[in-house]
Amino acid sequence: MGYIFNAKGMMTKDKILKEQLLEQYLLGDLEPAVSDQIELAISKDSSLKAMVDDMELDLEKLGQEHALSVPKTVKEHLMHEISNSNPSSKVRPMKPERFKAWFSLAAAASVILFLNTIYLIVQNGDIKQELTEISSESQQLKEQQRSLISSYNNQETLLAFISNPNTKQYSLEGNKLMPDTKIVSYVNHDEKQVMVNTAAMQELDPDHDYQMWADVEGEMINMGVINLNESMLAMTYIDDAESFNITIEPKGGSDHPTVERLISNVYL
Repeated sequence: MGYIFNAKGMMTKDKILKEQLLEQYLLGDLEPAVSDQIELAISKDSSLKAMVDDMELDLEKLGQEHALSVPKTVKEHLMHEISNSNPSSKVRPMKPERFKAWFSLAAAASVILFLNTIYLIVQNGDIKQELTEISSESQQLKEQQRSLISSYNNQETLLAFISNPNTKQYSLEGNKLMPDTKIVSYVNHDEKQVMVNTAAMQELDPDHDYQMWADVEGEMINMGVINLNESMLAMTYIDDAESFNITIEPKGGSDHPTVERLISNVYL
């Protein structure tokens, strides 16, 4: 780059302004010889001096607005690293005011970079959250699919059981204690399975449950507590049962049937 000098060997003001050399001077981007010429021109021209002062104030203000806490040893460490990286080069330290302006600008740039980094982290966090939500929704759909398949399979198995020629159907009508109760039971002795339809059974108070018993040679054997939350319920199959009997028992069932609370029975 060529530089224009006046008769006294000084760089002209027009050239300095046209080439924006003041800005480069403040940032330390000029060759030492050129920088010396700029300093000489500033010392001789009050208008240039005023411009430099204003630019330094603007840079300082920008740095203060985005100030970071920096250790005092930063400058020494920075200069030391530069010196060690290229021993053959002569390091030209900035003047205090120029270093202050340069460092203010660097601090502002660091803040902008930091904010951009935080923005990217937040954005990345949002993406991760969206991926987590999508994964969760996908898992829920899979669970629903498995539930539907399981329900279908259960219905198919139940239909096959009921339609099996070896499955017998028995109706247990309610007695005077529960006249409106009706339980349909299905028994397959070959497969040793018993199921009951609870759809027409009346609700009980929270402290009591229905319980089913098999009569084997006069002995009542527990077949299980009837859960009214399931319309078709598998009960325990008992060999050689002569009849099915249903009683009302305390919540959770009893070891022995409460005979006076027998509501229904059927002989097989």
